[in-house]
Amino acid sequence: SRVKREKGATDHKERIVKAAMGNSALSDTLIKKIAKSSPKRIKRAVVSILRDEIETQNRILRRAEASPETAEVEHIAEAKEKLDKLEARAMLFVGCTDYNVVESLIDCLSRDNLPWLMPSASPHHWLCRKLSRLIENEEE
Repeated sequence: SRVKREKGATDHKERIVKAAMGNSALSDTLIKKIAKSSPKRIKRAVVSILRDEIETQNRILRRAEASPETAEVEHIAEAKEKLDKLEARAMLFVGCTDYNVVESLIDCLSRDNLPWLMPSASPHHWLCRKLSRLIENEEE
């Protein structure tokens, strides 16, 4: 909010957001503000980072569940908790109709939350079809 509106301001904000996300210093309040009223480029950056973090947590969780003899119950619970928090943050962006944002959200949201993306995906034929297939496959 302290970055003045001028040429290059979006670049500067994007660097700040990426650095904050890299240091796990981006608050839920700021993410809500970005989801509500930031340029698409900043939304894309945040959603992309969230997608990467969700994929990482999913890998950790799958690895822990695949070898339960070595995984501690607390470790699995911690991974699930982190995953839930990241997904809640990503859900703040479901109202954005930007192609890149919607595509990233399709790739990282759990199947239960995918129907919330339908209105945002509807202007993008390919994404709408992909989303429909994912939802239908889950129901089978």
